[in-house]
Amino acid sequence: MGWTSVDSQSMIPAIQAGDAELRERLLERSLPFVGHEARRFNRNAFIEQEEEYAIALETFNQAIDSFRPERGVPFEAYARLLIRNRLLDHVRHIRREQPTVSLSDSVSEGASTLEETLADPSSGKVQEEMEFREAVFQLELNLKRFGLELASIAGHFPKHLDSRMTCIHIARNLSEDEALFGLLLTKAQLPGAELSRRCGVPVKTIEKNRSSIILLALLLRSELRLIHTYIAFFEKEGLE
Repeated sequence: MGWTSVDSQSMIPAIQAGDAELRERLLERSLPFVGHEARRFNRNAFIEQEEEYAIALETFNQAIDSFRPERGVPFEAYARLLIRNRLLDHVRHIRREQPTVSLSDSVSEGASTLEETLADPSSGKVQEEMEFREAVFQLELNLKRFGLELASIAGHFPKHLDSRMTCIHIARNLSEDEALFGLLLTKAQLPGAELSRRCGVPVKTIEKNRSSIILLALLLRSELRLIHTYIAFFEKEGLE
């Protein structure tokens, strides 16, 4: 897509400095990209009329303001990550508001039942595999913004049960607070002082376990549901 060129990224410092005309130019040339990302969550051909498109466009505009090239993540990847995270939150919210659907209920008028749809090979494991790869990709991209990699974090993860439980407690507080988690993503900084106040843990302890806390918080906000189960099980075991 044309907007992903180095020339487009080079516009951002001037836009952040207040060049409104240049912002409009970048937004205009980025509309196909924004539409493409929105269609991942809403297949409507006229996506420009849908709420997902408005959310994606607003998030893209915010990405322009919060982008920092010194973090080593290209603007295209950074904008895509923010948009997908925001739309995933939007989808989760909608799902919480919707009533539970029975397996025998029709997905839509004249359609197969949900049970039949789930049994369709074309809509099952392939979709799960795509969602898993997407979740891992987003996790790795998020970690890169903090200068972290999965392999290196695993080698430094706390070995003592109490330390692990502390990291999980802090990460859960971070992941469940929209403002704090948003700050983590947009500024790529761990809000240590605020987490210390909320969790009753010294800032020094939080900084010492920075990489583990960030990884756990990102995992808890990811679509890797099996990992959520493991973390919850580990919490339960640690409290017994």
